[in-house]
Amino acid sequence: MLDTSKSFADEYVDRDRLAQLLAPFNRSGKPFSHRTLARLEAEGLPRTDIAGKPVYRLTSIKAWLEAREHSANPKPTSGYKPRKRDARDRGRGLEP
Repeated sequence: MLDTSKSFADEYVDRDRLAQLLAPFNRSGKPFSHRTLARLEAEGLPRTDIAGKPVYRLTSIKAWLEAREHSANPKPTSGYKPRKRDARDRGRGLEP
């Protein structure tokens, strides 16, 4: 059964409302365009279509954004080691 204490529709917003909610994160401060939202959908932004129109559940959008968080300066994790200087470096002022 549906929880009637909170309107079921309150959990969802349409594309225009989502664009307005995300406006503070846009460099210009304006709502995101429908084209930008379509690009984000291609990157995995969760959406549901009802009667052919996209709607977005706010909790899913929040979870998607949180999953995309990353450190500003991540440390290399691939085991990167700088190569040793060798004969190729002679003449460039880089002696081995």
